[in-house]
Amino acid sequence: MSPRVDRTWPETAEQLVAGDAVKKVFVAANGSGEGMWVKVMKVYPWGIVGMLASPPVETYRPELVKGNVVAVNLHEVIDWLREHPNGG
Repeated sequence: MSPRVDRTWPETAEQLVAGDAVKKVFVAANGSGEGMWVKVMKVYPWGIVGMLASPPVETYRPELVKGNVVAVNLHEVIDWLREHPNGG
């Protein structure tokens, strides 16, 4: 059985915890962008610091590599998820 995923938007950064994932659109100089998942490592009042959870599909930002540590401001978060290990 796969874990239940909670996609209800948290009202504040304090509701995010290490292990959650947030999605941010990373934009290139030419204006193109790609939404990528970031695994939360540390939560701050302004946003999170986390690790890119997957490699980018596009190559317009070669500095974006799976495992890179990035900062995401709360207003940049377009989606988030929390996996519940017990499925409930």
